[in-house]
Amino acid sequence: MSLTQQNKAVIDTNILISALVFGGNSRNILMLCQQKIISGFISQTTLVELRRTIAKKFSLFLDDLTIFEQFLGEYFIIINDLEHSFSYPLLRDQDDMHVLICAKISGAHWIVSGDKDLLALRQWEICRIVSPAQFLTLIK
Repeated sequence: MSLTQQNKAVIDTNILISALVFGGNSRNILMLCQQKIISGFISQTTLVELRRTIAKKFSLFLDDLTIFEQFLGEYFIIINDLEHSFSYPLLRDQDDMHVLICAKISGAHWIVSGDKDLLALRQWEICRIVSPAQFLTLIK
């Protein structure tokens, strides 16, 4: 398996929001995508959630959102998850299913999330589900 394949990661909405609003480990992960150290994937649903959450909870960042979305479009592969559906009974919050669909379509080996329902799974098919701090430690 090549380094690129091992570093294919689906980035959840909460990581994108954290990167935009707070920085820290989440922003460091996005910089790894920009540097092409990892291949980042996000779903169409993630973009919808991002817009909705920024507008509702972090409206001071609305002006930054357009530039941020351009960054995502340039350095991430956006997966159309809207045409796919399946369920996974062990996932406590089925609203998170789009993340698993994105991972399946992309062939990612990582899901990076701060979502407790996703993190509780730990593993899904070939994907390890980890927090930003865990991911940064494990890919070194």
